[in-house]
Amino acid sequence: MLLMVASASTTAELEMRHTFESQLSFARNDLEDGKVDVQVFDNLLSTEIESFFDNGLRVFADVTARYEQTDSLEPGQPSQQSASKLNRRWLINDRAELELRELYIDGYVDDVFFRVGKQQTVWGQSDGLQVLDVVNPMRYREFISDQIEDRRIPLWTVNVELPVQEWMLQLVWIPDQSYHQYPEDDAEYAITSPKLTPVIDGSRRVSLESEGAPHRYLKDADYGFRLTRFAAGWDLGLSYLNQTNNSRGVVQQVTEDTLSIRSSYVRTHVLGATFARALGSVSVRGELAYVSDAVPLRRPDPEPVTVSGSATQEFKAVIGLDYNGISSTLLSMQLFSSHLPDPGAYLLRDRTEQQLSFLARRDFLNQVLSVEGLLVHSLNDRDGYWHLYGNYRYRSDINVRVGVDTYYGDRQAVFGQFKDASRVSVGVEYTF
Repeated sequence: MLLMVASASTTAELEMRHTFESQLSFARNDLEDGKVDVQVFDNLLSTEIESFFDNGLRVFADVTARYEQTDSLEPGQPSQQSASKLNRRWLINDRAELELRELYIDGYVDDVFFRVGKQQTVWGQSDGLQVLDVVNPMRYREFISDQIEDRRIPLWTVNVELPVQEWMLQLVWIPDQSYHQYPEDDAEYAITSPKLTPVIDGSRRVSLESEGAPHRYLKDADYGFRLTRFAAGWDLGLSYLNQTNNSRGVVQQVTEDTLSIRSSYVRTHVLGATFARALGSVSVRGELAYVSDAVPLRRPDPEPVTVSGSATQEFKAVIGLDYNGISSTLLSMQLFSSHLPDPGAYLLRDRTEQQLSFLARRDFLNQVLSVEGLLVHSLNDRDGYWHLYGNYRYRSDINVRVGVDTYYGDRQAVFGQFKDASRVSVGVEYTF
């Protein structure tokens, strides 16, 4: 990368943009009880630097500084064990941190596009939940209350795109071994649902066996490809990804006096297909995925079990309908489905799980004011999440926003576990 930049004669253009964001959130339960205790007070300064060279190359960098006054989302200094050494934040103290979000160089060689460096690779476009958007791991510091772009963890990646007859071929190679980052036990959005994490009741001695995450830059690298084209009115896509599953697999074995919990990462193959078509004011779209080695949490097994031995196939899909026949308005509905062919022994989840989502977005006053509502509802557990958001563009450089995030349902379920984290938020964004 340095040699390519050095080959440029002069810098044609240099741009620098800064964005300051501040968010103040209050727990809904506290507000209903007449309290005003602050749940989250998060402040973020992002600096983007973009440089263009005479030979057509572009260098882009995004550096963020964060200060969380309440220290409730990631109390103390998180271990970052699931992040590679090249992809860790600099934790200044318990409340302040610096992070290199993105740093890459891109350009064209003839009709071949390349982008090399720390970046996001997006293969899925579904709202609320992910089917094919699994190339990059996620940071669940606010579960799914924050924007998907903020949850997605950029990875050091080599990305090449080139035309192959009627298709566009994208090749990715990812030597960055970083995985999903979950909040620790004392965090505001700590995982507590027994469908996702082992439950220790104190009746047995607990034995923990945890294998280290894969860390070899070459041998453990992820790689894959994606083919896309437009044919007969359809946007079509095919993809393949060979990766280490971003979720650490966990298995449990129980004896008369001991609960043994073992965890490790497994290698998996992800085959995917996408389709989309506009039919007047209605658009239909969908994603299909086959995962060779998923590791859903199971009940404690009396027989010896390994993480790789408990892995099972998973079929995932989403079908969506979008309607834009009303001026400045988007209405969308999606049906998600996940199926495990496994016969279900000791499974804590249903073999087939489905969720419905509804999205409504409307702009007012020539896009000065925008309102968005999103509902995600589990048909199996009858729990879910809804989000109502309003943004007012006070000036071209100042946005003011308000939002309500609500989780509901059984506290043992995936969404219901965060009932107490439901919140009301106000925020401001200043660009300069």
